[in-house]
Amino acid sequence: MKKNQSQKRKKLNRDNPLPKKNSINSHLLELRSRLLWWLLSLFLCTCLGFYFYRTLIKFLITPLNEPLYYTSPVGGLNFAFQVSVIFGFIISLPILVYQIFKFIQPTFSLQIGKAIFFLMFLSVFLLICGLSFSYLVSLPATLHFFNLFNNGQLHPLISSNEYLSFVMQYFIGISILFQLPVVLILINFVLPLKINVLLKYQRHLIVACFVVSAIFTLDPIDQTIMAIPLIILFYLSVVIIYFFNKQAGNL
Repeated sequence: MKKNQSQKRKKLNRDNPLPKKNSINSHLLELRSRLLWWLLSLFLCTCLGFYFYRTLIKFLITPLNEPLYYTSPVGGLNFAFQVSVIFGFIISLPILVYQIFKFIQPTFSLQIGKAIFFLMFLSVFLLICGLSFSYLVSLPATLHFFNLFNNGQLHPLISSNEYLSFVMQYFIGISILFQLPVVLILINFVLPLKINVLLKYQRHLIVACFVVSAIFTLDPIDQTIMAIPLIILFYLSVVIIYFFNKQAGNL
């Protein structure tokens, strides 16, 4: 009799989907909570950016060294708001990465969790490096190259929206290129890469770096300035992959 009752309880437990539903609901609630924390940080950082929007706009147009224009009555407000939102997103990005990591951390082992945290930290660090390099080095050089075509008959009349669109596309492109180590490390996790194979194709990659640099600027000097960090990032990726593979015994 007791045996039959225990079997019935097991059957009811298998047929009852409530625990699984409760688990899904708890995960959704946690995800919503973490996203709300990030949205709150995004809002606060955007408000902070709007408070200092004059400084941010001055900082943004410094590489151009030319005045900007807008063609609508609300053009100045729209530009200030867009700059503030971009500032807020960049400042709150580490918080978003942290919230994503804390959400997915329980599903992985401790070792894999450490590797994911390292990749996320490395990605944010490379993003900051890419933005800094773009603003301080490559963007001024590119704008200077474009200004060489100005003469007595051609004068720039750049709108605020066009400049912001150009700068953001430029920053995003450089930031993506600076994610090269993260991409190679992810490939190495799925398919372990041999160091000798990577070094075998280093000449091809150096040529590829110059080809990619030519997309952003046609000046040979600027191409070299832009290609050098990409080449350094490739060799940094090789070093990181070597230590990962040595630790995993895949050398």
